[in-house]
Amino acid sequence: MFLGNGAHGFEAAAKEYFAKPASELTMSETALLVGILPAPTTRNPRTNFEAADEARRTVLERVRSTGKGTFAEVDAALAEIPEVLPPRPRFEKFPYYMDYVRRFLLDTVGMSAEQLYQGGLRIETALDSELQFIARLAVNDHIPADAGPEAALAVVDHRSGLVRAIVGGRSFEEAQVNLALGSGGAGTGRQPGSSFKPFVLAAALEQGFVPQQRIGAPETYLPTTVLDPKPVHNFSQRGYGQISLIEATVRSINTSYVALTEAIGARAVRDVASSLGVGGLPDYVGPSIGIGAYEVSPLDMAIAYGGFAADGRRIQAGPVTRILDSSGELLADLTPDPTDRPRAVSAFTARWITDILRQNVERGTATRAAFGRPAAAKTGTSNDYGNAWLVGYTPELSAAVWVGHPAGNVSMVNTAGYARVTGGSIPALIWHDVMAYAHRDIPVSGFAGPLPAPAPTKSLPGGPQLGAGPLEQLEQQP
Repeated sequence: MFLGNGAHGFEAAAKEYFAKPASELTMSETALLVGILPAPTTRNPRTNFEAADEARRTVLERVRSTGKGTFAEVDAALAEIPEVLPPRPRFEKFPYYMDYVRRFLLDTVGMSAEQLYQGGLRIETALDSELQFIARLAVNDHIPADAGPEAALAVVDHRSGLVRAIVGGRSFEEAQVNLALGSGGAGTGRQPGSSFKPFVLAAALEQGFVPQQRIGAPETYLPTTVLDPKPVHNFSQRGYGQISLIEATVRSINTSYVALTEAIGARAVRDVASSLGVGGLPDYVGPSIGIGAYEVSPLDMAIAYGGFAADGRRIQAGPVTRILDSSGELLADLTPDPTDRPRAVSAFTARWITDILRQNVERGTATRAAFGRPAAAKTGTSNDYGNAWLVGYTPELSAAVWVGHPAGNVSMVNTAGYARVTGGSIPALIWHDVMAYAHRDIPVSGFAGPLPAPAPTKSLPGGPQLGAGPLEQLEQQP
């Protein structure tokens, strides 16, 4: 349980705040820690002692009311104001990445806090320290410190499954929240907007649709599968008649994608995204999932897009390669196994997603992400410009960049020199800089081309059936 200032569990918190084991805490000190538990950020005793102390008093009054302590004991504890020690000198060059390592070992590997913090272990990671530095620099270059928004990003080597860099905000020391990990980083995920559309397209292709099929692209669309539906609009506030799924993706047509989500089923979209590595999606989802209304994390998005690059197989990702004991003996080899990758979508689907997202970098919404090498990417912007994303990959690496306000969905209008912050603006520029550096020593390679498309087995809403002509011709039609 997180108790603020990097302390997980009461033993760690007792040492962090009072420099003693939990068994030696007074009733008053114990009550302070219990009071912190529901809100370790807002009740941080070092930064907001008033809130922490008010919670301490509430806890002690409950002790009195339940009879777990005598009136005299509780009165004495109420009168004793705990002396919270200042933080111990601590320096981490890469706090967000190290926070990810700690959480990975505790939550995913299942190590105990005692094993991790008191085992004298040597933990070898996949961190690219130079790339981590450049990632932090790219964020600072494109978002002035006084602009308001922050950025979070993750870079994953999808060939090996190793996570190379993590940025989770502007200052881990101040916030103790890792935005790159979403809800797994003591914060929340964020709405991905249109960067979620590739999962809709993947689900459609898995059901027998083909990329060259045309779908209706009206200016406004009213969902038909929910009670009290809200109209969906295109970013451009215009309609496009009937267009192919390729063009609907490159132009990021919201109305087409909500209609497509209803045609294939919102649950099918959720299942494809989950199978590729997007965690935390609820069991019940509505058609708004097709335009990214459900919260996700940058790390999960980087991993899931990496699955497209891996021909449709799910990436088993992590930041740790080996754990050794204090004498140098190997305790665990945690290097991801590239051969242990369950299939999430077919190679046909993955390669077509790649080809379409490659076109998006060349001529669509992600042109600012282009850096002179084969790349596939999708932008995302949530309602009122509250979140902006660029998620993409090359044949070697995948990366996701989110830009927004840590406090919540605050509109980014007239921000950091932009009239409106969209996925194709600041996130694309950060992604460009990070990925250009990440590929500094990697030979150029290309994507595998898409597989031939069969005749479609289903019809799409609002669009004509495919004619007798070649599918290639239909792809060129706007």
